[in-house]
Amino acid sequence: MLPEEIGAKSRRSYNLYRAAYVYCTIERIAEIYEELYANMETLPMERAHEMVTNIERELMVLDKYPPRSKDLPSRWSSPAGGAVRKGKRTGLSSLPIDWRQRMVKASAGSDYHVALMVVTLTGLRPAELVNGVRVELTPAGHLAFTIYGAKVTTIVGQPIRQLWMYVADPVTRRLARHLQAAAGENGIVVSVPDARQFCDDVRGLSSRLFKRCKYVASPYSFRHKFCADMKAQNVSPEELAMMMGHVTETSQRGYGARNQGRLPFIHIQRVMATRPVRAAKVSAAAAAWTDAQPCLANGCRYSERRAKTVAPAIGART
Repeated sequence: MLPEEIGAKSRRSYNLYRAAYVYCTIERIAEIYEELYANMETLPMERAHEMVTNIERELMVLDKYPPRSKDLPSRWSSPAGGAVRKGKRTGLSSLPIDWRQRMVKASAGSDYHVALMVVTLTGLRPAELVNGVRVELTPAGHLAFTIYGAKVTTIVGQPIRQLWMYVADPVTRRLARHLQAAAGENGIVVSVPDARQFCDDVRGLSSRLFKRCKYVASPYSFRHKFCADMKAQNVSPEELAMMMGHVTETSQRGYGARNQGRLPFIHIQRVMATRPVRAAKVSAAAAAWTDAQPCLANGCRYSERRAKTVAPAIGART
């Protein structure tokens, strides 16, 4: 299909498909040329004519979509009704309030039941389940998780992080019962053989449970919801970054929203990580807005957007 025919809902999707389309076109031209010159003397005339025709057709494609043509006008047009947002923040609002608890309960007896409980309680990445997560029940009756991070480089990501949490909600109680029945002295290691298959299983379960919802939950939906719960409990940015496996406070801004946190909350006792967390950079406007809060609380009747606009002046007066 031509790039215009795939119905791309964003310019980025269109450009990605177009780049792949051009790359495959160049590959086909190279293959045809290689075959043509390798068999020039023995090639039948009909086959040679067919190959030259194919090359001309591919060259017409490159003429329409030149490689490295970032400065040329894009042929993509936005879909009718405006751009479609597929973000998890919007999709999660269409699911029931207790969707995580219902999915964990419905997965009982499946191969990924315990893994789904770990994802619910820690918000980890599916790839981190492939590495294996150690789960223990401490003598004090708390759940302890040791997670070996994914997306880790020399400067990005937490190689190892540990979380301790209270057994205070339905999912933690269910996992604690499982540990008491199956765990040895060193707890258990929870893992999945393939992250993609695990994602497909979770999405299939969501589709069966919530047929009327337009949004299908994936393991990353649990990660977004976990972050939203932590923000609703006013967890510090540094601790939240360690829980999410980040080394900077900035990364958590793309996950969850405070107003999406819902009871029953997951209560983290403490968290530790291998690397220190870098503080987020605060712009001058944001700092002025924070400084202006006492003045605004004393009777300044501005909307939040308007207050952010005049925050530098208000901050100067205070």
